[in-house]
Amino acid sequence: MMYERGYELPEGETRDLDKENFIQQYQGEKIDWEKLNNRYQPSPRATVDREPVFLFYLIRVNLKVTDKELLDNAKNMIEKMNALGETNFVIITSAIDKLSRKLAEKIDLEVKFSLIDWNLLRVDLPNQVRFPSHTLLSSEQRELLFKKFRPNNLPIMRSFDPAAIYYDAKGGQVFLIKRRNQVTRTLREQLIYYRIVVDVGAPLETEAKDDDEVKEPDFDIERPDDMQLPGADEPDE
Repeated sequence: MMYERGYELPEGETRDLDKENFIQQYQGEKIDWEKLNNRYQPSPRATVDREPVFLFYLIRVNLKVTDKELLDNAKNMIEKMNALGETNFVIITSAIDKLSRKLAEKIDLEVKFSLIDWNLLRVDLPNQVRFPSHTLLSSEQRELLFKKFRPNNLPIMRSFDPAAIYYDAKGGQVFLIKRRNQVTRTLREQLIYYRIVVDVGAPLETEAKDDDEVKEPDFDIERPDDMQLPGADEPDE
């Protein structure tokens, strides 16, 4: 997930880790979750601005672990790492409903944190057969797109959509989506679409239906080569 968000992977961490190797690497069936805690640095390949982030796991290992213990553990970890200079956190948890309501009340620090449901990571979303390729447009690419289409004419994606959560998409950012041609089933003949992310609770100021999509426009305005929108010229591997 962090690689797809545009971060460099720490030493020893790989993108492709199956269940067998995961268990072997992290001490058998009893996983040492603290070994998974890591600091991630933004990668030059990121298409949107990213800040360094500290990721840690908060998993209810058995039913004896209470909600209060989980909250205290999260608070203690954030305070400990904040003292070392960390201000941005991602928390992978199996108790997202409990933590999302109460954790902010317990943290009296100038920090940012987001909660990710552990179940989301149990599925390798980008490699699912029916999941199309998603890429966040850079700010320059977004401006170029908006010269052809008004933001409120683009189909929306809510910020609680699994794809938006997985890629850490913020309100106002735009996804470039590549889908296989449903007739030829090939990547060479891809269909290109865009969706704009809308935050939870934000009004739906759009003239397009949620399930409608806008095809890639025929850009003919003058622009530098490095501002060209990604498209179907280079198919995904």
